[in-house]
Amino acid sequence: MRFKATALASFPRSGNTLLRHLLFHAAHLHSRYILNPESDPSHLAAAIPQLESPNAPLIKTHSLDASHFDSVIHLVRNPAHAIASYLDYCKAFNIPSLPRPTFIRQEAALWSRHTSFWSNLNPPLPYLRIQFQTLASNPAPTLRRISSFLQLNLSESAIASALSQCSLPALQAKGSKSFFPLGLKRNPASSLSQTELHTISILTSHAFNSLH
Repeated sequence: MRFKATALASFPRSGNTLLRHLLFHAAHLHSRYILNPESDPSHLAAAIPQLESPNAPLIKTHSLDASHFDSVIHLVRNPAHAIASYLDYCKAFNIPSLPRPTFIRQEAALWSRHTSFWSNLNPPLPYLRIQFQTLASNPAPTLRRISSFLQLNLSESAIASALSQCSLPALQAKGSKSFFPLGLKRNPASSLSQTELHTISILTSHAFNSLH
């Protein structure tokens, strides 16, 4: 492992827990997470003791603070997909939220802040960006990129084993169906109105376009 404290930085519902599962099964790497005081219930609902160790070098965070880290793996998901998933997640785990219009505006603004913060660290840290769509649909190349970034020297057999153990059906069978309900089948238009999709597009367009 090349670094001592690698941030797994993401907006909620952007593949962080999937990546933690993959790295645990591919490289036997444990992880831990930093709680956000404003959203402790949602973090606690995502606690997975099997993956966690208090001194692990991989650290899940949704915060806007890079002071704990010496490197960053930044997971990014389309904002409409991430917010639609987060809305459903809060419902599934009975996490209190703001009135829906306020929630949508707040989370769109937070997605923009989070994406801009981790994409433009000053001073910069060693950085690798991962797209949720690629991670979820074809994780093997992503694991190879992470292996190179972290200097893990993952074998193809280790990657294949991790993929087998971390498929969506496999994760759901382990009791994580509420946490991994839809995978890539999610259509934000089925959860969000056209007005809400427009609001998200307006509030995230600058940060979203800066990624390309």
